Amino acid sequence: MVQDAVNAVLPTARAKDIALQCMIQPVAGSVRADRDRLYQAVWGLVSNAIKFTPPGGQVRVSVEHRESQVEITVADSGVGIPSDLLPRLFEPFWQEDAWFSRIHGGLGLGLALVRRIVELHGGTVRAVSAGPARGTTFIIALPRLTRSDAEETPLSTCIARMAGLQVLLVEDDSNWIELVVDLLTLAGARVFVEQSAAAALRRLETEHPHVALLDVSLPRMDAWKFIAGIRRSESPGVRSVRAAAVSDQPSPELQHRALAAGFQILLPRSLPAEELLDAVIRLATMRIDTTPAS
Repeated sequence: MVQDAVNAVLPTARAKDIALQCMIQPVAGSVRADRDRLYQAVWGLVSNAIKFTPPGGQVRVSVEHRESQVEITVADSGVGIPSDLLPRLFEPFWQEDAWFSRIHGGLGLGLALVRRIVELHGGTVRAVSAGPARGTTFIIALPRLTRSDAEETPLSTCIARMAGLQVLLVEDDSNWIELVVDLLTLAGARVFVEQSAAAALRRLETEHPHVALLDVSLPRMDAWKFIAGIRRSESPGVRSVRAAAVSDQPSPELQHRALAAGFQILLPRSLPAEELLDAVIRLATMRIDTTPAS
């Protein structure tokens, strides 16, 4: 899988005159994994390494056995990262620092997804850099599979809980849409996206998702009219949709209003990716009164 990811970006590396090396330890061991998802994480790290390494540089990819883990390392001789930015590197959408925005552009979202994929496999990912212009090394550490391993991995458990789940996302922020769609799809859900409450109500005429996530600050038809329309619907399939209100500024007052209006929960937009997934799973299992509102 690692070799396939390297081969996929090799033409890009050659076009930039970057030396791309791959060293795989024959006895590194095995891991229990979703091959496509782990490939996505490794491919993303190698692609970023090539992107942020100047012509004539080097990118080295290795797979090694380290005690009870298998480590996948992607090291480059590129632009590097200041040490004070490393702890926040995997946070979604963190682009507050001018240096980070100028050099890395949209890298933050991709790294948040890499971290989530790795964590779903029971592993960790970290970044090391000596500073600007001194390269960056990303290290994925995954639990090495032993013959006695019989427990489900976090990934298989999460997919089992979300497989077949249909989610309606009502949102007009393209960045948040991309993150949520990627995360939910990764976990096995099917996601429908609408950018207005009115369009979402029309979608419900033909689709019956299990869960809806709705931005409370949408223009035109607001969240309160949307949820009222759902709860007054003559269709049991529409009335039974579990709905979460999403807000940039959640508060106890807003939570009370959301619950009173017919939402099941209020979610902060800044919720970490793993907590968002857990919240959606929890939302899908909530009991709901399907009696039409008066």
